[in-house]
Amino acid sequence: MDAPLDKAICNQAFGRCDQCVQSADCPVDHACLDFECVAFMPCTNSLDCAHGEVCDAEEGRCGECVISADCGERELCAGHFCRARCDSDNDCTPMGLLCLKDRGHCAECTAHSDCEPDRHCSEGRCAADVCPADSASCDGNAIARCSADGDGYLRSACGATTTCSDAGGGPVCEPWVCNARQLECQGDRLVQCSDDGLREVSATDCTLTDEICTAGACRTLACAPSAYFCDGSTVRLCSADGLSSSLADSCIAGEYCDSAAAACLVGVCMPGEPACNGTIATDCNAVGNGYESGGSDCAADWKACVTGSCEPVICTPPETACDGKDRVRCDSSGTRWLVEETCGADQYCDDSAVASCKAQVCTPDAPACLGSVATSCNAEGSGYDGGGSDCGMMARTCVGGVCMDCTTTNGGVEICDELDNDCNGIIDDGNVCPTPCVVENCPSCSTALLGTPCCTAASQCGCLDLFLTFCQ
Repeated sequence: MDAPLDKAICNQAFGRCDQCVQSADCPVDHACLDFECVAFMPCTNSLDCAHGEVCDAEEGRCGECVISADCGERELCAGHFCRARCDSDNDCTPMGLLCLKDRGHCAECTAHSDCEPDRHCSEGRCAADVCPADSASCDGNAIARCSADGDGYLRSACGATTTCSDAGGGPVCEPWVCNARQLECQGDRLVQCSDDGLREVSATDCTLTDEICTAGACRTLACAPSAYFCDGSTVRLCSADGLSSSLADSCIAGEYCDSAAAACLVGVCMPGEPACNGTIATDCNAVGNGYESGGSDCAADWKACVTGSCEPVICTPPETACDGKDRVRCDSSGTRWLVEETCGADQYCDDSAVASCKAQVCTPDAPACLGSVATSCNAEGSGYDGGGSDCGMMARTCVGGVCMDCTTTNGGVEICDELDNDCNGIIDDGNVCPTPCVVENCPSCSTALLGTPCCTAASQCGCLDLFLTFCQ
């Protein structure tokens, strides 16, 4: 079969069209030689070949020779051709050839310089250059650089994440801008990468749809990545990808989860319960961090708000008072009296100034003497009932609240013995008995007379055998 004459193959090394660049570009039973398809006789053995040719069974083609024995006595087989033997150029120059001394036969060339500029010496033959000398181009994912003689390439493979590109005028291994052929996330952008990894075929900003890019897709956020947030009465921590969360804290009773702080804070009121917002009687909201709108302004009716209800104001804080034997204080709302102290069995509550418990001056409701007057003690033991009989007017003495006849004792001189020694109707009068050591009996020394009972402060009341000492 004759070689085709059309030139249908692009020889990228030279930027031109040729019949072939390699034998695979040629029809069957042809080989590519100097970029042209040259026919050869196929064979199985030498019987298939023309007279004077032998079969190279390994290559399946006929040629002038396969081994030197196929040639004449003064010849060697080289490249399927019989070549004249030589020891010196003198043996070859008459034929217009040179001696290829390392092979021992005459040849067209022995060095590249023996050939035309666009050819190189290959096994003694001036063959067409494979590529322009010192040129370079991409060969797959490698830089192929032509030798200085044009007889072949030196290939340098690009790295795993680089691609050979000559778009800039010369071949370089360019780093990938994305993973070749992958649909991947770059931050919040979803990127479709080109086959060579050098450009983005398409890109989508997931944030424009309030999504994030993860696992090769735009996905809706469950929460803000790596941030704490409130979920009811719990604090949760969002995962780094924003698609899930874990429990960080649970608010206890009386606390609520504050959205701004993303933390459990003490509530201002009990969720859903009646509450006071200042003077407004209303309800606590469902969270416990504020109040429901509306409600009643208790102040408009001269009332006070207590636990979500308007109640009458009955006292002024912090005033004190007596309630029977209880010493009470007005609470902060002014709507209730709170018991602060219950006076003892031998005390009464005195509210003449600041309410306080004081020692009873007499036995409650029992007959008693007020000086020479026979009367009775009041119900609290704080004093005496009005009226009564003045025993002194009857030359009698008051004993246990009863007027009794009197006989002078101690020569009619009053002493501290619980008797009316001078029969003036008064027992132990004239300060003959020491004053009992109780705080209310302690006047200030600055106002007391010399020799009278005194103290400079209640805590400094000087006592001797349960009676007051005297100012010095």
